[in-house]
Amino acid sequence: MTSLIEHEYPQPQDGEIPRFSGLPTFFRLPFAPQAADLDIGVVGVPWDGGTTNRAGTRHGPRELRNASSLVRRVHQTTRRSPYDYARVGDLGDVRINPVDMQDSLARIEAWYRALDEQQVMPLTAGGDHLTTLPILRALGRDKG
Repeated sequence: MTSLIEHEYPQPQDGEIPRFSGLPTFFRLPFAPQAADLDIGVVGVPWDGGTTNRAGTRHGPRELRNASSLVRRVHQTTRRSPYDYARVGDLGDVRINPVDMQDSLARIEAWYRALDEQQVMPLTAGGDHLTTLPILRALGRDKG
């Protein structure tokens, strides 16, 4: 399918690489250690330090990456590839501190602040209910 946009965007891995091999990234997107040149950055937040019961959301980013390897690049019904319309990459996981809640919250906020400064739209996976607090602080700090 020819892109409707004149830009060359990073594409998910193709059929030459088996779905069960390679670096696990969201939807088999390219791993992007730097957010530069991305429109959307997929970010994992493997943290559940804000919960007192039923921990486990820290495993969410890894498991979502594993499960998303089965998703096809082109939508079956619409025959469209969303990767033709935006530069999307997997930025990896926020480096959290599993034994220090305040440090983890500060690290999450700093990560998202950097994305906001680069005008990259984050797509977050993982984290417990408290994870949204530092993300909203970072993304809303200049919005009033």
